[in-house]
Amino acid sequence: MANTMLQLKTNELLIDINPQNLAINITELSNKNIWTMREATDLDVLMQDNHGKEEWRSFTSFQSRETWISPDKTSVLINIPEACLALSVKIKNSNTVSFEVSPLNESDEFHPRDVLWPRHFIMPKNSDSYVAWPLNQGELMYGNKTTRFHHPEGYSEQAMSWFGAYKNGSGFVAIAHTPDDLYLAMWHDNNTAASAFIHWLPCHGHQRYSRKVTYQFGSKMDYKAMAKSYRKHIQESGQFVTLKEKYERNKNLEKLIGGCVLQCRAAMRNFREFTFDHIPFETTAKWLKTFKSQTGITNASVHLDGWGLHGYDNMHPDISPPNRTCGGSAGLKELSKTVHDLDYLFGLHDQYIDNYAHSPSHDPKDFKIKENGYPDKINNWAGGLCVHNCYTASLKYVKRNLFQGPKELYFRHNPPPIVSEYKTNAYYLDCFSRTVECFHPDHPLTRTQNREIQKEILRTVRTGNNGEGEPIALQIEHARDFILPEIDFAYGLGSVVEDVEVTDGSDVTETIGVSVPLWHLVFHDCCILPHTDNDTILNFLYGNPPWFRIGEWGDDFTTVNEKELTVKKRIMSLHKEVAFLEMTNHELLNHEGSIQRSDFEGISITADFKRKLVTITGGSSEINGEISCDF
Repeated sequence: MANTMLQLKTNELLIDINPQNLAINITELSNKNIWTMREATDLDVLMQDNHGKEEWRSFTSFQSRETWISPDKTSVLINIPEACLALSVKIKNSNTVSFEVSPLNESDEFHPRDVLWPRHFIMPKNSDSYVAWPLNQGELMYGNKTTRFHHPEGYSEQAMSWFGAYKNGSGFVAIAHTPDDLYLAMWHDNNTAASAFIHWLPCHGHQRYSRKVTYQFGSKMDYKAMAKSYRKHIQESGQFVTLKEKYERNKNLEKLIGGCVLQCRAAMRNFREFTFDHIPFETTAKWLKTFKSQTGITNASVHLDGWGLHGYDNMHPDISPPNRTCGGSAGLKELSKTVHDLDYLFGLHDQYIDNYAHSPSHDPKDFKIKENGYPDKINNWAGGLCVHNCYTASLKYVKRNLFQGPKELYFRHNPPPIVSEYKTNAYYLDCFSRTVECFHPDHPLTRTQNREIQKEILRTVRTGNNGEGEPIALQIEHARDFILPEIDFAYGLGSVVEDVEVTDGSDVTETIGVSVPLWHLVFHDCCILPHTDNDTILNFLYGNPPWFRIGEWGDDFTTVNEKELTVKKRIMSLHKEVAFLEMTNHELLNHEGSIQRSDFEGISITADFKRKLVTITGGSSEINGEISCDF
């Protein structure tokens, strides 16, 4: 049967499969919309021999096929023995198709590593079609986009494990059911419109287990319906924890509902530029008192950067004792007391991924080792060269620093546990939620194990050392779907940008596609994602609390901009009303996305980015009306 076209059919879908080149046509019978999957390419599967030599192969380069079709014509199995893989296509119900890749009798001589299947559907090059891509907040990649990616697959880890596409009035959503070793790739060459597809990553060099993704088709499957399908999937998986449930387990979150984040600086010793900046803890305490007296704001979480010995991005994981120039331990304790007296949450910035070469605990036994046997020496921040910890070491140092206190010779004394000493009821852990492997012989980790240990770390912190202490309002940098049950707030995810090639070494980027709140359509009522700096309009549109910077190095803080305060208080009032609500709808009111509207169970926010104007309806008299964000 290898050279015979195969056909599957339900009352809604007709599927034609070429088992040799794996070209697939899926026809929606209700509207005759045809989805054509790209046939095999030269980059289908990365094979590796027992000497470590790698070669990309096309599925068509493997000559033998073993093909079966079920008697009811609802499933096809294609075994490719030379590739040591079995591919299957199954109709799950009338409008849902499952694609599975399974390892098959791996040879002693070679085995598959990466598998890029199912391939992308070929999209029309017009402005009415798009791909929904859940990178960062979420992007729509329209068919008439001309900008090309530098990398043929895009270049970042997805925030959620799904994608979708829309054309001719209908679309599909593809949901990965085995998301740990997954990369949502983007095909975008010079001749075709952008289109997403599945890249199954190896698990410690092998495929090892079956991988599965389902595609649900529908005539009304636009990007909003795609997001709601994924929301339902997460709810059914038992991993959907709402913000209201998180509030019930930690009433400190009350300070974030209708509140704001106050970012404060302490110190930074920049070893690259030979500079040192600092703001004494007592100065920050004075500024925070000024802020509350001027604004009357009662709900806030203080986020203090650079409080450790050498300041921001320095000497991790040995962050204690507090910076002496800023006031040392006594000064930080007094700042903590001030924040608690103001009835704000007190949170510290901390980092357990980067391991700095000048830290006393810097030890190769803790390093995350890549498959090539080398550590990740990719970062050179203010504190100089650092490598990445394995997450097994991250767990060890989180417990040691926050809840136990070091018990070895350590800066000539043993600092006490951070949480109990400085009364932190909020905490920020930088750089968490990246899914990586470790090949260190003493502590290897698969991506699945990596995710589990990250959840253990975050659960340990947010529960105050697994219930031994008070719960902590926990913030991380990168929100991801798998980590969401364990966190309370994170940085706003922002838009997807790509690097612009320049010759002067500057950092120049441009926006990719049109940003839409795919994340919030799924998870708005599960997590708080304040956008920093001047993303005021997005905080309105996405129903997030605002962010204030309380002073900068070299600048004094004397007063809050009156216009800024008026606008951000309005955002806070909006957040108080929508924090626990689902984002039920979103609309692009023009094609370029400069005017958008979001809806939260009856409360509607319209944002005009060019005019910097926001209009709210359906809420209380405190939030309804027009607001200018031009300040």
